[in-house]
Amino acid sequence: MKKKLLVMLIMCALCAALFAGCSNVVTREKLEKQYGDRITVKFEMGEGCTISSQDNMSVFYYYQKDSSGAAQIIQLGTGKLSDTRPGKAGHFLEGWYTSADFAEKWDFSRKTDKDLTLYAKWLPNFKYVFYYVDANNEEQRISSVDVGQGGTLSASAKVSREGHTLLGLYSDRECENKWDHSTKHIGTVENGESVNTEVKVYTDWLEGEYTLVSKPSDFLSVTAGGNFYLLNSIDFTNSDTEWNGGTVDFDGIIEGNGHTIKGVTAEFPVFGVRTAEWGIFKTLKTGAKLKNVKFENVTVTIEDTMTQPRSVGLLAGIVEEGVTLENVELSGKIVLKTVARPGNYTMGLIAGELNSSVAGVVRRIDIDNRLSGYGWHLDETDPNFNAIVFTEL
Repeated sequence: MKKKLLVMLIMCALCAALFAGCSNVVTREKLEKQYGDRITVKFEMGEGCTISSQDNMSVFYYYQKDSSGAAQIIQLGTGKLSDTRPGKAGHFLEGWYTSADFAEKWDFSRKTDKDLTLYAKWLPNFKYVFYYVDANNEEQRISSVDVGQGGTLSASAKVSREGHTLLGLYSDRECENKWDHSTKHIGTVENGESVNTEVKVYTDWLEGEYTLVSKPSDFLSVTAGGNFYLLNSIDFTNSDTEWNGGTVDFDGIIEGNGHTIKGVTAEFPVFGVRTAEWGIFKTLKTGAKLKNVKFENVTVTIEDTMTQPRSVGLLAGIVEEGVTLENVELSGKIVLKTVARPGNYTMGLIAGELNSSVAGVVRRIDIDNRLSGYGWHLDETDPNFNAIVFTEL
């Protein structure tokens, strides 16, 4: 009996709590009863608008007058009008008006004794518009980014052009002055209308799709293939980034733009991945292009206790047919620390196995031979002045 009584008491308590919760719901009737002196304000937001994350054509509020006569707008069940943020895609709210023709703007500090319907006036967002200047010196529009009044162009804003790589954003059509991302949009609202809605942003492009390289870590992406464009010289000498290109079969494009890649070290591992070819690259595959680039102070190191044949060069173990080397400079050294059988090595200043024209290559390469009893010299019969011959002393 006691258990039944206890259950009934708990159920009664829950029901009381439930009804108490329901009694806290704000309704129109409760507001009328509570405030008495009130005015209904209806907000017409127009098509495509949202408020409090809800799609509504209109929302009702109350003007509550306090003892001083000041007005406060209360939305049913949620709080003040300032708690809500009406929005419309691609637009900003210019203001609320007393008529649908937007003849009179409503001032919320103004007092009234009549019911109101206020109408939202939306204006299109201000825009940053991307352009490029074509071969005929004509401006071509690409795309745009919306911002509010006084908004800035985000550094993360995306702009694309098919078959091209973006080099930079500029404030002038000559692409001489880099875009300042702290610049505020010059658009204003005058007499309820937008003025200077669009600001031009000029773009500079590189034909083709490239990965832009400005620091050592960028250059590591050549392990995935693709095309690469140097924005400046990069130096691995004092960098925490280590080059592991000796395992890469490369068939893309490196456009050096006249810059230098300095201090690359390709060290043949005593353990781990050891291939039959070694250099800055494992192999330059057919179709690969290296243009207008300097490889300076490169070190290719061999410490090999195995007896397998190897092809070693400063640039690559193998350069296949159909590789383009245009205005390329190589300088550095090949270091032989430990080699089980030097006679098994095919070595060259550029590549161990060279099958393409090297007319566009300038090289300055030393051989640091620490192997007791062996010397080296260039093969005078090699028309490319590439092949290294080891001789036993």
